[in-house]
Amino acid sequence: MRFSDIVSDGADIPGVADRLKSIAAAEREQGRDTTVDELLAQSRRNDAAYLMPSDIEKAEWVADLYEREGRPDEHARDFHYRLVSGEYKRRNGEPYVNSDTCWKELNEALKWARILQKIEPGEMENTRNHTVTPTAFDDVERPLPESGPSLDDASADVEVDDGFRSPRIPQEVTLARGLFDDADEFIATAAKMIADQTFRRVYFSESAEQRYYIEVWCEKSGVVPEDLVGEYGATIRESGQGEFSLGMVEEAVTIASKRDQDLAVIVVSDYDAAGADIPISGARKIEVLAALKGIEAEVVQGAVTKQQVEEYGIPGNPSASKVPKGLEEGVRGAKGYETQKELFREYAGQFPVELQGFTSTEPEAFEDELEDALATFYDADLGDRIKAEVREARERAQRRLADAFAEHRAEIQDALDELHEGLDRYDDEMGPHVDAAIDGLEQLAAQEQRVREECEIRERRDRVESVVDQVDHRAVVAEVDVPVPEPETPGVADPILDTRRSFLEQLQAYKRHNMRSGSDDDRDGADDSAE
Repeated sequence: MRFSDIVSDGADIPGVADRLKSIAAAEREQGRDTTVDELLAQSRRNDAAYLMPSDIEKAEWVADLYEREGRPDEHARDFHYRLVSGEYKRRNGEPYVNSDTCWKELNEALKWARILQKIEPGEMENTRNHTVTPTAFDDVERPLPESGPSLDDASADVEVDDGFRSPRIPQEVTLARGLFDDADEFIATAAKMIADQTFRRVYFSESAEQRYYIEVWCEKSGVVPEDLVGEYGATIRESGQGEFSLGMVEEAVTIASKRDQDLAVIVVSDYDAAGADIPISGARKIEVLAALKGIEAEVVQGAVTKQQVEEYGIPGNPSASKVPKGLEEGVRGAKGYETQKELFREYAGQFPVELQGFTSTEPEAFEDELEDALATFYDADLGDRIKAEVREARERAQRRLADAFAEHRAEIQDALDELHEGLDRYDDEMGPHVDAAIDGLEQLAAQEQRVREECEIRERRDRVESVVDQVDHRAVVAEVDVPVPEPETPGVADPILDTRRSFLEQLQAYKRHNMRSGSDDDRDGADDSAE
């Protein structure tokens, strides 16, 4: 059972908590001391898939306020001031005022309302502005590249050339002529012309046909090389402030859904306690929203990893050893920060490593590691294979068209012979008048028209066209299939998130990638309720 089997709509999410309780109860009946907390990817407060009744109440409360205000298209902070001036009530009945407590309550309520889809993605942003740099398309609002028409549509305006050319009587005289002497030459030329003109309009976007839509998420700005990422058609998202917001997740999942591709997110973050929390927090949000959108998703850590620190000898940040301000006075935030530091030191056995420590000391290695991560989700040969398939399809269409015309070979030959008989008479009649054409082009034009009518060129040409029209070349081409090759991507052996895993397998993956796996909970982890 996968997470997407449990959740396919926002209304399904509240039932996840009961499902987890049932799973834990079943485990205990089999003699295993399993708790609900062990089935979560994060703490109960932070796990996007685990909603308590109070969370649902918060979502319904803010959704009701949003509806009563006419669903305004504004920033969450603006909505906060709107509530302050509107004399609204908090959930506990107290007045909603301009206080940090009210703002945090609204902030958390908005998070759950968006996860439950009571407020649609993009309706109200509650995040710091993050930078988005797409490379596979021009605009995140229009993530699908332009594509060519289908073979049926591409052949709609293609007409068969019957080989007849009208006369031209300028200063130089060109009499009417026939290009084809025999049916075989006509059939070969017509089949090639139709196939070439049709497939010239057929276009497949290499980036749109890839299996994955790739994004690189970085907690800092100006670190990810755009040129490198652009080679893989990936989009760069820089939070600039650490934690990846729900808005980033919504945009990425929505784009992957519109492009009808799996989503691959490569995380680039510091190697510290917060950096260890960031990918798991983001992955859980992606897991929930990917299930709601019906797409598959994978999340991997591109940098900085423990293996990279050890392999390249990346220096740690000694300033992290400083005692945080307020620790001696018992300030809660300072104590939490110090706990995070101690936990990381136990896990890593060294100082935290900043991204800049990697990019500045080993820039080539950083780009190599990032490119390795990108390459696992990208089929570099797909474009060439698509072109090869289109080329082979064009050749198949040409052969089928030739076979279709060949069924009428005798009729085509008879019609061409009649055309040439008329053209022979036409040439005999026009020959004596050519010399006089230089002195009297107007007279020559009139004479040409008369002779053409006498020789029944129009009628004879109509006969050729009527025979050719018996072949429905559009239907023939429409039956030709262009099999777009499946993208081949090696993938990652153990990504942080793979929505194709079963529910319990994915939970185990979260634990494998969580440095807190050895501790009894993650209550000291980053709190992402306020985004």
